[in-house]
Amino acid sequence: MQAQWCPDANRDSPPPSERAAGTALLHKPCLGLLPQNLGRVLLAIPESAIHISQQTRSQLLREPQPYLAVKGRSDRPDFITTVDFLEGITLRSFEGTTPADTVYLVEGPFRCIDDAPLVPREGEYVLAAGSCRSALTDTRLYKWSSGDALADVTAEYLPAPRLSATEQAALAPDSLRMDLTQLSQAPVLRWSALLKSRHPGATPDDYTPIDMPAGMHTSRQLQGTLHFGYRVWDGAAFEHEPRSESGEPK
Repeated sequence: MQAQWCPDANRDSPPPSERAAGTALLHKPCLGLLPQNLGRVLLAIPESAIHISQQTRSQLLREPQPYLAVKGRSDRPDFITTVDFLEGITLRSFEGTTPADTVYLVEGPFRCIDDAPLVPREGEYVLAAGSCRSALTDTRLYKWSSGDALADVTAEYLPAPRLSATEQAALAPDSLRMDLTQLSQAPVLRWSALLKSRHPGATPDDYTPIDMPAGMHTSRQLQGTLHFGYRVWDGAAFEHEPRSESGEPK
């Protein structure tokens, strides 16, 4: 894979950069040019979707990036990276039972907020040029079609959970997100959303969630958020696994 540095092969030498030392998502990554399958996906996403020019993405692919190879559902490893661009672009492959089943998750500046002045700007990508000046992160899923075109299959593979009226009333506006924190350990995702704040308009540091709504099962609560079950990649699809009392997939 032409990695320039890997922690297992260079135990006696320090990481060559801060990014190679690891992040919250990538623990002790290798550093080098991205695996070709991830780079190909990053370059093929339409600029109108991700709001980053192909020229900028091509340059990122010529620079060393941190990445990990992780065990997946195939004889081939899955790969995960956080590309060094503003707030970061996360990519992860989910190898399929057959190569045609493989899908790719991308988290990056997909959501343009130029015309949404009331949306909080925390974590925004301030973009230098193009059709969008400011964007928030969103998660998309891509797959190569039989005609070798990259298709957005998010709605088919990872539809957002249907919320009850009680859940909708308890959630902070625009807080439903895909949690990626387990992706370097296992092919597991989960939807979660923040409960409303007791003090609307307060800064994120002063966030205090409201009480869990009456009748909401305790297994739904996760540190001030509502949890909507795990999505576990089985080699062909993301199967839904409810959360157990311990907080882990059943």
